[in-house]
Amino acid sequence: MHISVIAKVVGSIALASHGVVAVSSTDYTQVMPIALTRSFEGWGTSLGWWAQFAGRLSTCKHQALMDLIFSRTKYPSLGLNIIRYNIGGSPPTAADGTTPADPLLTQHKGVAAFQTSPNVWNWNADMSQRRIAIQAQQMGVNIVEAFSNSPPWWMTISGTSRGNYNGEYLAIVVKTLRDKDGINITSIEPFNEPNVMWWQASRTNSQQEGCTYLPRTQASFIPILRSAIDSSGLTGKVGLTTADEYAYNWSLFNLNGGTGYGESAKANVHGYGYSTDQSWSLTRQQWRAAVPKSVTRTWMSECGGFGQTSSGIIGMASNIILDINIARVNAWVFWQVLDDNPDWTLVLPRATCPKCGGLDPNTFDPVPSNGFYGFMQFSNHIRPGSVILSSSRSSDLDPCIICVVVSWNPAKSVLTIVAVNSDPAINYMHTFDLSKLAGVSSNTPMLAYRTAVGQNELHKQVANPVGTSKGTFSYSLPSMSITTFLLSGVTVKL
Repeated sequence: MHISVIAKVVGSIALASHGVVAVSSTDYTQVMPIALTRSFEGWGTSLGWWAQFAGRLSTCKHQALMDLIFSRTKYPSLGLNIIRYNIGGSPPTAADGTTPADPLLTQHKGVAAFQTSPNVWNWNADMSQRRIAIQAQQMGVNIVEAFSNSPPWWMTISGTSRGNYNGEYLAIVVKTLRDKDGINITSIEPFNEPNVMWWQASRTNSQQEGCTYLPRTQASFIPILRSAIDSSGLTGKVGLTTADEYAYNWSLFNLNGGTGYGESAKANVHGYGYSTDQSWSLTRQQWRAAVPKSVTRTWMSECGGFGQTSSGIIGMASNIILDINIARVNAWVFWQVLDDNPDWTLVLPRATCPKCGGLDPNTFDPVPSNGFYGFMQFSNHIRPGSVILSSSRSSDLDPCIICVVVSWNPAKSVLTIVAVNSDPAINYMHTFDLSKLAGVSSNTPMLAYRTAVGQNELHKQVANPVGTSKGTFSYSLPSMSITTFLLSGVTVKL
């Protein structure tokens, strides 16, 4: 089955609804022709660690997985357009390609470094991730960022990538991947959660690459890296990004400390530590205000761990909306689209997978998870280049019972509304007022999709709206649901 962003017209706003569940309350959103974000860059995933596994799969299994993640012509697919390439810092892996030389680095989490000693380079390293990155670009990925969890193990005081940074290493790797493989890296993030204190080589439960840097260390390194990139002939081609802190409050600490953001083209933040407490979105507001005016692009560059339950998927959707509306990020990147832990993945390695117990190429048969379809409600329909519009709900803070994000795709004249009802019991009859937008009438074509795990609806095409007059329509939003509306032929005069 094939699908496009606006595949066909299944009804219009003027048609009466049928089969809509009973309601017990009402609510209202007015959409305004005001841009919160002029150009949304898109949706993505980091390649470490799943690409270490996927790059070694047989052709059929490999392609099935890639279609689920990146395709824009096959259904279902996330249609991602952003990847983050993990520049490794670990010793070479064992001959089977799955067992890290460092025994504490669990399966696929030890990404091999390209430089194994001061003057020795191995450009045959990390072929699996490189294979995924190359094909992802062929399938439509148009933004590639490189990031580093740790310098190569031999550059560190501890002698391990788990826990004297060389800017030349990162610059040379980026240039070589661009020139040798055609991996068009346009930005580099040298730090990953640098302020947290759990990156310690002495901790035996530390099972992934990581390195701690104080803000002053970060600030001193940024100009060094900028100089190394420029010396490699990449001036104007590769920008700097800082700093992938664990959560908004950690990133705010860095911003207030002035950690080298003057050299950066983009500010990243991780979305962990999420909470339904209203103070969390106030922190989002503070973070946005603290980003220097010179930094014009911001990403929520890593988040995950939402699980596959109805409440977990609604939590993910609510956080996406708050990140876009309140923090006003230009892109939203999921951490691991594939993982053996169902709580951390969008694609399950096989259909029956309560505790997958590792990724096994022999039993691998990729299956979309519940979270996959919840994410599709956004990634399939708020496409790169869209304008994020203001609405009467754009300033809603946690906990927003009805969360709404609105986008307009000027290239296709498509208005997209994603509405989340996080109430565990109440269905809301919600009114959407589009009267301030040009080109919206009683005959405006419309599509609607819904994910409601409790009702076994997974990106399901659902009924037409209740009815409308003068650009206003009402629709029942079931409890614990995500509903996406697509209206075609809409013009927005910003």
